[in-house]
Amino acid sequence: MESWNRGHHKDCALVVMHKEKVGFQRFDVVRVLLFFSFQYEGTTFPCALTYGSRPDANTGMWIVRQEEGLSVIHIDSIYHGVHLLPVFGTHPLPRKFNYRYTLDCFSFFYVNKFVDHHANEILF
Repeated sequence: MESWNRGHHKDCALVVMHKEKVGFQRFDVVRVLLFFSFQYEGTTFPCALTYGSRPDANTGMWIVRQEEGLSVIHIDSIYHGVHLLPVFGTHPLPRKFNYRYTLDCFSFFYVNKFVDHHANEILF
């Protein structure tokens, strides 16, 4: 069995986007595709390439999906990691489905606010 940190781990995070709001409304949920930095006029800017999220109209839960577009963010805006649950369709998964491709195979994800005590406090 391959280790989670051998290239198959993808980071999902809460990003502070609306400082004036409280609770979950302060955040956007993103999938981090790449961490990188660049220098401009002698200053190094640590960044992340991400794609974003939006709330589901029916459930109010946030959905992370690739179609929301790519963004570059400063890593100081990342507040906390987040756990995503795939939105399953009407067809069962193949018996030999490999979990490590979940973030690539599903189009929609719910944010799991029950993953740990900190996430539950942050998201309420």
